[in-house]
Amino acid sequence: MHDPLPSGPIVVNAPPSRPRREVLPERFKCGPFCFVPLVTKDLGLVCGLDILFLRPEPPGSVVQSGDLDNRLKTLFDALRMPGPDANELAGNLPESDEVPFYCLVEDDKSISQISVQTDTLLQPIGESYNKHDARLIIKVRIRPTNASWRTIDFLG
Repeated sequence: MHDPLPSGPIVVNAPPSRPRREVLPERFKCGPFCFVPLVTKDLGLVCGLDILFLRPEPPGSVVQSGDLDNRLKTLFDALRMPGPDANELAGNLPESDEVPFYCLVEDDKSISQISVQTDTLLQPIGESYNKHDARLIIKVRIRPTNASWRTIDFLG
């Protein structure tokens, strides 16, 4: 003979879920820094970057004034959190406004598309023009690699 079915609601003793904004800094800890990347592997997200590269030179000279690949790699490194075995943070401690430390991507492999347009910087960044000045205006588009309920906000 079978036990009768319980009456009333079934209660499952599951731990309370915490908001993602509280979990991510603990999950992406690197030395004394706690990172919160927007684009993460577990959500299956990638991003595209549309970059307007402004320099105090005529349009197109960004390629002539230096290696564009190296400049883009430096930018990608600045948008990602440090790797797990990297010494990029050696000896550094987070400032009060860097707890948690927000960044765009967990890994720069999540950058799936780039578009670069160059133009002339018409206003100095400091008091006067410097040939090394640059201002970048970056438009970021985030999209899921697989549509799911967890990534529905990134569709469309």
